[in-house]
Amino acid sequence: MRVLRVLALSGLLALGLAPGGAQARDADPLLAAERAYGAVDFETQRAEALRALEAGDSDPGRLARIYRLLGIAHAALGEPERAKLAFMRLLALDSSVELEHVLSPRLRTPYMEARGYWDVTSTRLGVEVSREASSGSLGLTLHDPLGMVARVRVRSAGSEPQVLWEAGPEPRLRVPSAALAEYADVSLAVELLDSYANLLATRVVAALPARRVVNTPPEPPRAPEPPSLALPLVLAGSGLVALGIGATAHVARERSADEWNGSGCEQPGLGTRAQQCADVNGSRRSAEQVAIIAYGAGGVLLAGSVATYLLSSAHRREVPTSPGLACGGGPTPLGLSCSTHF
Repeated sequence: MRVLRVLALSGLLALGLAPGGAQARDADPLLAAERAYGAVDFETQRAEALRALEAGDSDPGRLARIYRLLGIAHAALGEPERAKLAFMRLLALDSSVELEHVLSPRLRTPYMEARGYWDVTSTRLGVEVSREASSGSLGLTLHDPLGMVARVRVRSAGSEPQVLWEAGPEPRLRVPSAALAEYADVSLAVELLDSYANLLATRVVAALPARRVVNTPPEPPRAPEPPSLALPLVLAGSGLVALGIGATAHVARERSADEWNGSGCEQPGLGTRAQQCADVNGSRRSAEQVAIIAYGAGGVLLAGSVATYLLSSAHRREVPTSPGLACGGGPTPLGLSCSTHF
């Protein structure tokens, strides 16, 4: 009897029917779902796959296996819409997954519909990451056509990762620089999680070297630039030309005056001096007027040349404040009065 009892117990252990044997074997619901699929037990397959999904902490590869089993189980149990959704999520995780061609059309049809959805959808599940150099923050752009993402998390990469920041799903997110300050030289991982904390996708961000402040010596004070001589020279040249014209007219006036006062304009019996030398007198007066005007213009232009030179020199020396110049009629010999203000 004792031998028979030992043999019976050994048989139960071999079949996995001994107490605790089934529980140990079924500790991983994903493995239980795969065994049920091999045994064509679709109800158990669906239940165990759901249990594996809701347990969380699956990476994208394990999650793809779960959605594949869920899709097949839903299709086999007459739930085509649920099967299609499971297959759509499967292909969002791994677009290269294919179903066995030996499966019946009832099982493959929802899969083909799911693949057709992704064939016409340009956006794939993922996240774009950009660095804002000025602030040191991260900009995140989320792509989630099926609404699978429940949380967006940023953690440090490496053997002992630390969660730095976490937020709900938004099309555009910004990770502030304060959350990244302690990990400036560490690679980061941006993770997309579903509602059960399963990992849908990861984007690794290379380490950004910490900013280093470089002290640059102040620029030496610039020497004042020499004043511009263009305008003063133009005014001075014009003044000299005007004075030259005045001098020429003055000489002509003196010549005409000598002739006017000479005996040539006093011929007896030919009338008065004005009648005899009217043209000489006209030339004398014209030359006199030209000389007066030319002398006055030359003086004004020369004075303007000196004033513009002095103002230009003062402006070059005093950069922060700009001197002002106001000119108008005044009681000066040139008929021009100018004043400066600082």
